[in-house]
Amino acid sequence: MVLVLVGCGTAARPSPVPASEESSARPGPRDLAVEVAKPIAVVASRPRPGFEGWPKLSATLAEPSGKTLVQLRRRAARKRASEAELRALAVALLNRANEQSDPNGGAAGELREQARQTMDRLKERPKAGVDPRSLELWAYCLARVGRYDEALKKLAVLRERGALSGFALALSTTCMLRGKRFEDAGPLFSVPLPADVDPYLPYSRAWLRFQAADLRGSYVDMAAAAKHWAEQAPAAFDSELAMMAAHARVPAAEVSRLLAQLPGDRAEKLHVLATAYRKVGEYRFALETLAMLGDAAGVRRAVRFRRRSDLHYQLGEPASAAEQLLVAMDRIASSSCSDDPQRCSQVRSKLNERAIDMARFFHTVYVTTQDPAYFGPARDLYAALVRTSGRRQDLQQALRDLEHYKLAAKPHTGLHAAEILAPFVHARVDTVAGCYRAALVSESELSGVMRITWSIDASGAVTGAASEPPKGQSGLARVADCVMAQGRGWRYPARVVPGETRLTVRYELAQRPE
Repeated sequence: MVLVLVGCGTAARPSPVPASEESSARPGPRDLAVEVAKPIAVVASRPRPGFEGWPKLSATLAEPSGKTLVQLRRRAARKRASEAELRALAVALLNRANEQSDPNGGAAGELREQARQTMDRLKERPKAGVDPRSLELWAYCLARVGRYDEALKKLAVLRERGALSGFALALSTTCMLRGKRFEDAGPLFSVPLPADVDPYLPYSRAWLRFQAADLRGSYVDMAAAAKHWAEQAPAAFDSELAMMAAHARVPAAEVSRLLAQLPGDRAEKLHVLATAYRKVGEYRFALETLAMLGDAAGVRRAVRFRRRSDLHYQLGEPASAAEQLLVAMDRIASSSCSDDPQRCSQVRSKLNERAIDMARFFHTVYVTTQDPAYFGPARDLYAALVRTSGRRQDLQQALRDLEHYKLAAKPHTGLHAAEILAPFVHARVDTVAGCYRAALVSESELSGVMRITWSIDASGAVTGAASEPPKGQSGLARVADCVMAQGRGWRYPARVVPGETRLTVRYELAQRPE
């Protein structure tokens, strides 16, 4: 997967952007108010559990009977059937449902309904005398037919008795997650995990914590599920673990060790983790993850350097962005491309286009702000393109223009402008989408317009931020709080003229249709 970068220079011939009359009318510090003209659309999907499993039935719920299903039905049909006989039939029906060719089909559903009806016969008996094992199985049968509230009431009786087993605890978290009873989950967060825990318990509890915005806690529970599942982990579990780790800002080295315990190709899992970091704006962690992949051959090697280049750009590091892109172009040029010549040709063309866009954009940044950090990268990119693009005259002219501007530019005239700040805002929209995505977990209908104003000093560092609505704990205010916390680490180009730039951006948040 190649990272897509939005808005990196589109002008064919960069030119300096003059300061406003007000800012150039007097010497000394000049503050600027800059606004990105159009709202930025942010569309995200609400994260959901990918594995909809169930805790494994405890072996103690029904004693081995050695009888057929027909015999179990006959014994349970008696008016004075014991709890053990009712449990034995219910377990047999549940097992038969799981053996169906379609475990989620109508036949399986009918068998589970029969199991529920079997355990419902306990309604005729005094509640205080019902065996805890029977209550566990009864709750399980109710849950399997979608009656989560009734199941939770049975489990509450066990909690009052102090008889909540590991299985019952796992079933409680499952019912709360599937029944969307998130407000009742708090007491379960402090319960220690049993030594022989069913991995579905920490897995479902991780999602409950995520719903409650406990990002670190959700990762801790997902890590516990990973350790207990190990090689038996369900498909796509690695991507959910990576997603929660990225939202919790867990260092790449720690997460990679956990992913190594799960089934699947190591390189693919690291790519999943790098993508998860990028999607929440943790570009440094994404770079660290890609570095763990080591070397590669051919087209894959060039694509990896391209990804690193994009991440350095998003971090506001023009020299590293240009360097990694030049390495990618060199790798693809030296590759034989014998395995997949068509793919090789496509990548070579895209890298060339990317280099032209980046060179022109860095050129524009330099002549606008006079930030010297952008001069060298623009020059190096132009020079490489002139060598590899048949000595195109437009690129040669652009290189001459850049060098001429450095010699002829009026000192201390560099300022910020919308056209050089907006592309960086677009490039970091992943951060906004990540904050919005996390809020959607508990507020599924959340949408609207959010306005953030960044205070940027002359060095390009973010020194402050304000938002409409103001930061808070829910709704758009929660998203704004998250974005501003992340955005304080962003870097923009420096401006030579002293003063502060106030950059205002509007974001239109909308959930992606399912």
